Amino acid sequence: MAIANKNEDKQLYPDQTFTDTWSDKIAKQKVTLYYYGAGHTDGDALVHFENQNVVHMGDLVFNRRHPFVDRSAGANMSSWMQVLDKAVAKFDAIRHLCMSCRYWL
Repeated sequence: MAIANKNEDKQLYPDQTFTDTWSDKIAKQKVTLYYYGAGHTDGDALVHFENQNVVHMGDLVFNRRHPFVDRSAGANMSSWMQVLDKAVAKFDAIRHLCMSCRYWL
């Protein structure tokens, strides 16, 4: 899309990537990212804000609906459910799970 719109020079590209987990301290907050495989796309990561014991689920979870599952990106309903199962197993005692804010009702 950026190439077609001729604005690729304005795109921000990552300068770091990770495979399973990535962790760093940002200000006073310890933040850990987890990747459990393709969820609704092949790039879904869960963000654990450890000081507050909060996990941001991104677009993996919506209110009263399931997300669009991008098969062209290697995702399917089965892999999405496996990612959610792994999240529940890892974060069973989490205080809050935050979902995508775009479709809250």
